[in-house]
Amino acid sequence: MNGMNLTKASQGWKRTSPRRYVHESGFRIEERGGPGTVAGWYLVAADRSVPPRRFSPTPQGLGEALAAFACHRAVLEELARILAAD
Repeated sequence: MNGMNLTKASQGWKRTSPRRYVHESGFRIEERGGPGTVAGWYLVAADRSVPPRRFSPTPQGLGEALAAFACHRAVLEELARILAAD
């Protein structure tokens, strides 16, 4: 995971089904596939106006989705820290 700790990336997630994980923040990672949908793991924001991001339909794809969420969250936390310092 590009140096990211998988344990840290997976904190706050609850597996609600074999194909869906829900984070305490409202984000979801869900496996999708079927007619009209490209198979994969999708990182879905709590804000429905944000388009979901697709990752490969493999265990590695699930790990990449977790890492992408962790990076997103780290950026927001750093931005909040910088703004609070001003």
